[in-house]
Amino acid sequence: MGFGASSRDPAVVSGHPRGVEPNPRAIPPRVEDSDLLAGDVAVLWLFALTQKTASVALSSSFPGWLAPVAVNPASAASFLGESTWLIATWIAVNAVIGGYELDPLRLGKEEGEMREAVKGAAVAWGVWCVPAFGGLTWFEKATGLSPSFPVGVTLGTALGVMIAWRAFVKVVGLMGWWREGRVRSAKEEEDWSLLFQSLGGATAVAFAAAVADFVGSGGMDRGGMDAW
Repeated sequence: MGFGASSRDPAVVSGHPRGVEPNPRAIPPRVEDSDLLAGDVAVLWLFALTQKTASVALSSSFPGWLAPVAVNPASAASFLGESTWLIATWIAVNAVIGGYELDPLRLGKEEGEMREAVKGAAVAWGVWCVPAFGGLTWFEKATGLSPSFPVGVTLGTALGVMIAWRAFVKVVGLMGWWREGRVRSAKEEEDWSLLFQSLGGATAVAFAAAVADFVGSGGMDRGGMDAW
């Protein structure tokens, strides 16, 4: 051919150099990793349920754990609306950005790589916050139903939850940590360190969101939790 890469150039024969996206984004987005999708749904639903349980238990009107079970229609509707929106937007965002594709060169797809797993969860969370925040804020204003916790607290806490979940399913679960007498390698020690640092950062984000919501809702003037 005289110049440029020939058809027998190793870079061409192998398809593409590592780190370069080989194909344009599929339209509509491909959902190939159905196990990860199902896991995301389960984790987010349990997260929303845990939040609702905590908010009820912290309420001044909570009758105690031994009181007869009574379902508050408004509280149930709030939980259903909040959990449905959190799950639907997370799934939609991850599908659009390729979070459920199995191509190993996509963001966060390198199984066993802690940095990729954390990065994939963090990027998905960053994109997800926009529709999640907007939808939950609109839902509260349109229906008058109070969320389990302030929206900023919910989203900030979800960052840590999803980082931990993605790290487990993509990395920790593949390490064979249950084997007796198993010794961690130096790389695994680095992976654990990265995970704990990431969770520490997520905790800081959640704390900052809680402080911002508390101050923004007039908590300093209205007496603590009653502001929420």
